[in-house]
Amino acid sequence: MIFCSRNEDGVLAAEQVLGDIKVVTRRMRPEPVGAIRAVCPGRGKKQLCKIEILSCQSASDWMAETLVTSKTTAELEARLDGEARLEGFKSWQGLNAWFVGKYGLGMSQIEPQHRIQFKRVKQ
Repeated sequence: MIFCSRNEDGVLAAEQVLGDIKVVTRRMRPEPVGAIRAVCPGRGKKQLCKIEILSCQSASDWMAETLVTSKTTAELEARLDGEARLEGFKSWQGLNAWFVGKYGLGMSQIEPQHRIQFKRVKQ
């Protein structure tokens, strides 16, 4: 999988994967749970490490579940910011701004997306 994007501080996503900071990504295509994937900082670039896919669900299912289980607006905001940190961003607003910049649309408007959680495979 290619991780060439940068967060709001300019840190490369592949570096965040190496540091076990980024453990969630959203992709247009689903990934099979249990699959091992190479992490590359760009197309045609050398593999930095490998990751194992732990879960994959549609982003809309994840969002619906998050909305239903959050009892207050403050709890929802905290959960969304926590999710953004799993993606390597400081806040949900920062992650959403990245999506707007990349696709011209907010995260809720991009279909289909899949929320993929992974862990780095220690070698």
